[in-house]
Amino acid sequence: MRFYTVHVGPGDAEGQGTRLVPEGFSWTAFLFPIFWLPIKGLWVPLLILVAVYVFLGLAETEGLLAGHVNFAITLAASWLVGLEGRNWQRHHLSRLGFVEAGIVAGANLLDAETRWFAARPPVSAPSITPAPKQVAAIPSLLPWPGQTA
Repeated sequence: MRFYTVHVGPGDAEGQGTRLVPEGFSWTAFLFPIFWLPIKGLWVPLLILVAVYVFLGLAETEGLLAGHVNFAITLAASWLVGLEGRNWQRHHLSRLGFVEAGIVAGANLLDAETRWFAARPPVSAPSITPAPKQVAAIPSLLPWPGQTA
């Protein structure tokens, strides 16, 4: 069983803007951080990671770092992305106006979505009846035909 946090978008009544974020370590983020971060919309961590990679590359070419030290720091940076990437994703969703609505468990994402939407009360569209149009009385400066001034 895997746990997911459920984030509901602003003004979302039908569940179209609901996002489920899995708990725990992300192996995809660990193995492919340069691709995973922009897919999730995490641009600031991506820029920081690219800056670290550029700094490490320059330091190695200048002879300031040995190759194995560069590899260890790169591995540690990737481990950090895999470990904290999901939390960064939750923070990003909250900044976009999503509200954490709960936690759901499921064997996979589809099972968790099914459980979440089955447990939600049905959403009925509000019945809005338009107000009757009212014509405002406009004072006239000129008399209408048949009126005396």
